[in-house]
Amino acid sequence: MTAEEFERQVIAGEITDFEPYLTETSSIKEDLRNKAYRLILLAHGIEIERILELDGAFAISTCIREGWFPERYDEWKDRNEEWILETFAENGYYLDELIESEYDDVREIVIENHPDFCIERLNQGKIYQIVHDYIQNEAKPNVALFKAYIEALKSNNNDIGIMTKYRAMTEVPATIEKTMSDVQLFEADSPLWATDLTVAQIHDVLEAHEELKSQEHSNFTEYLLTRVRDDDYQPVFGTEHSSTLAGDFRWYWLMQELKRIPPTRTKMKEKPMIPTEYHELASKLQTSETPVNINHILETFADVQLEYIGKLTADTPLVGKNDDTYIFITVENPTREERFIITKNLAHLLLGHVDSYSKLYHRQANELQLPASRLAMAILVLIEHLSKQMLKSNDDGTVNMNALAELYDVPVNTLITYAKELKLIERN
Repeated sequence: MTAEEFERQVIAGEITDFEPYLTETSSIKEDLRNKAYRLILLAHGIEIERILELDGAFAISTCIREGWFPERYDEWKDRNEEWILETFAENGYYLDELIESEYDDVREIVIENHPDFCIERLNQGKIYQIVHDYIQNEAKPNVALFKAYIEALKSNNNDIGIMTKYRAMTEVPATIEKTMSDVQLFEADSPLWATDLTVAQIHDVLEAHEELKSQEHSNFTEYLLTRVRDDDYQPVFGTEHSSTLAGDFRWYWLMQELKRIPPTRTKMKEKPMIPTEYHELASKLQTSETPVNINHILETFADVQLEYIGKLTADTPLVGKNDDTYIFITVENPTREERFIITKNLAHLLLGHVDSYSKLYHRQANELQLPASRLAMAILVLIEHLSKQMLKSNDDGTVNMNALAELYDVPVNTLITYAKELKLIERN
């Protein structure tokens, strides 16, 4: 029978045995029908306790939405069940408590459904922080609350991420802007490139853009605006972590550049030279530190997870892969030899040996070791810096390779070989 007919018969006293509707059955269809019947019984105050026990949060949430049994609301609130608290929040109960709920969704429902309540309390430090977190991480925040949030603290007017998002939500696109791509909008200083982004995502884009621009990269805006919208991208603005967006682009750029490097599995010439591309890659990875902090370089790669151990015992592969993440073994304060081993393993990764030549890589094949060693030294010792140091040393006609090895914190014999291949010193 229909729910309407069931209710009519209950009211008329035609149904007095409610037991068939208060037990679970093996039929999903019958259970759903009985659940609807039980709500009718609940509305008429019949078998209240059994129904609340049987249907739990579903029955309680229905009572709250319908305004039934308000004398029990305190009891139900104190159960601290998320679904029940969400229903209270939706219907405007206990807002002073629920705005500070431990459940993110409960707080968001208070904010979304009762913005006026939040606006009135923005001068309260804790409420302001809760609204702040919402504004930072919501792609479509309530506009009125957003405006009040900006006005609550003058410094918000100087926050480019906040103002870009607010303008993107409130400004009417010009006719020409409707035809422009996100990249074109960004380059034209229109805020509309950020319409579907959160404030945190916007900050990540702007910070990455400045960082890459300072490093003299080019043609990266489209990548940033695409990557930040990927489902697996996690904004880091406002957290204790540094932005990974610029690092994601550097990794992408490296992969594109590596495609241009000739295959390493070719017969070497009698006097092999280090490919120019190796030095170009190294210069993009380099920092101003001498000696290079190889662990800092590894930390710039978004898909590399570092695992620290006490000591490296042999020149063996340190890189493994877990789904889309590379697990990289390293040490916190490596010796010269360990620094070279760690960097050579990074070179194997950059040259595609880990993904494309896993069998050869794990056999330590010579044809892979030589290019990896050369790229490793290019990373640890920039050719321009080494050339200047060699010229200084040559004033008296000699080169103190031990002193240079100490400067760069690399094995002296490896540095000598590197210098010979660069033709900075003569081969014996």
